[in-house]
Amino acid sequence: MSNLGSLEKYQSLTPNWFRNAQCALLVFDMSDIQTLDKLSYFVDQIEKYAADGCVMQLIGNKADLVIGQQIPTMRGRGFAALMGIPYLETSAKSGQNVTHAFEAIVKLSETYSMAIDKNRFYRQQLQIRTETIRLERELKKKKSCCNSN
Repeated sequence: MSNLGSLEKYQSLTPNWFRNAQCALLVFDMSDIQTLDKLSYFVDQIEKYAADGCVMQLIGNKADLVIGQQIPTMRGRGFAALMGIPYLETSAKSGQNVTHAFEAIVKLSETYSMAIDKNRFYRQQLQIRTETIRLERELKKKKSCCNSN
């Protein structure tokens, strides 16, 4: 797990961190609109360098703030919906939903991995069946060829 923050000095290192990543928690500070705006860069980097099908989840942190919250829940949900990923609000200070965020990303990752494995299994079964049919046809051709002599 890496905390990259949004510091520009670390942006040249992001390909190394994202390479072959299976999942990513994209966390923004609900009291700082710039942190949400900068997430697009990280999403692009994840899509470019992470493993195929890297599972992402958007996390709005500092949900405990009553005063000073610049990003309403609907904005966070809208951003997540545009990216096609789940959204969750947490509070590191109170612990609200922190464990749930990690459990959710693990479950998403496992579900996706199982779907990939299932898809791979069905493709292999289809290849085996296709090869079996091809071999059966070849065998029939050989038998009909030999029987006509």
